[in-house]
Amino acid sequence: FGELFRGAISGSYFGELFLKEGAMFDISVQLFAVARDLAGCDSVTLAVPDGATVAVLREKLFAHVPALAPLTGSLQIAVDQEYAIDTTPLTAHQEVAIIPPVSGG
Repeated sequence: FGELFRGAISGSYFGELFLKEGAMFDISVQLFAVARDLAGCDSVTLAVPDGATVAVLREKLFAHVPALAPLTGSLQIAVDQEYAIDTTPLTAHQEVAIIPPVSGG
């Protein structure tokens, strides 16, 4: 089973990181506005590997909640109430939120 699993994930960035690090942690992601509406829930919990970045979280989020696909290029991710870039590292117990685009007048 281990080799089958290893082969299934080895082609992705997430797979490379998982195989290299091995340890995982859960992180809760809060959803707001249209992201909450599309997902049908206020938050999701994702398992990410130690050493994960916002880019890994983004990949896992869209795989776990495909309904968020319309927001792929437009949502922002905040970590501990600060906008984050894809290279921002994540650790357990951080506050993560998905901020969809807003419009106003």
